[in-house]
Amino acid sequence: MTQSKQKYTRERTIESYLVRKVEQAGGLCLKYYNPGQRGYPDRICMMRDRQGAALSVWVEVKAPGRRPTPLQICRLAELRAQGQAACWISDESEVDELLGVFRSYPATELPSVVSSCFRGR
Repeated sequence: MTQSKQKYTRERTIESYLVRKVEQAGGLCLKYYNPGQRGYPDRICMMRDRQGAALSVWVEVKAPGRRPTPLQICRLAELRAQGQAACWISDESEVDELLGVFRSYPATELPSVVSSCFRGR
């Protein structure tokens, strides 16, 4: 197996883990695709907080040790500027950390908490 194929497989493994964990928690984890617009995050995860308010976060999934491209970083910043929770993750422990944020904070605090917990990611 080539190195690029190994990285792709690993990224896909993390993405599958994200989908499975969000769905196990009762949420949705939708694949996002926007023809003609590159750089947007791979997934939109939606759940409810403890009070039943809607939560959503845009998630870019990367292979371990990989970082988003400059365009992807720009797109994450654009989403945050619109008040959206947006982050990138690169391993399964970060998926678990993100789900912990979903469970611990109300919907109104999610964008700022995700930005501070996942700063630089």
